[in-house]
Amino acid sequence: MDTNQLADQYWAEFLKCTSKDETLEYDVAYCFGENESQAGQILNLILEEKKTATSSSYLAFQVAGEPLPRKGEFEIITDWDGNPGCIVEIVDVKIIPFKDIKWEIAKLEGEEESMQAWRVNRTREFTEEGAEIGYSFNEEMPVVFVGFRVVFK
Repeated sequence: MDTNQLADQYWAEFLKCTSKDETLEYDVAYCFGENESQAGQILNLILEEKKTATSSSYLAFQVAGEPLPRKGEFEIITDWDGNPGCIVEIVDVKIIPFKDIKWEIAKLEGEEESMQAWRVNRTREFTEEGAEIGYSFNEEMPVVFVGFRVVFK
């Protein structure tokens, strides 16, 4: 069974268990991380509610022609193999210049122990992503910061 079928079945279970309107749809199903181990670790952080946010380059959305996430949307977070692990609801979307992101916000990602570590890791990630898809990272670059909460697991 492919990821979309698994996600659709998981979504149907969520709708049934929560008595939500059957016409409600999820936005996307995906995993975090660059490899199987990282995807599992990040999924666990979400399930433990230690990770309640994520950040992405605004420019990546522009290059891909994708809409920004919106408050109230639902996403299915999977493991590396596409098996659903939970459903999150987006509760906040902010666009903040990279240089202005403070620890109070960055720590919600739950992956680093300090602001310095967050900055080093995101600088690397955004620089690598930019080289791959065609934008240049800089301190002024807008970052899409998305807060979420687990609504089903």
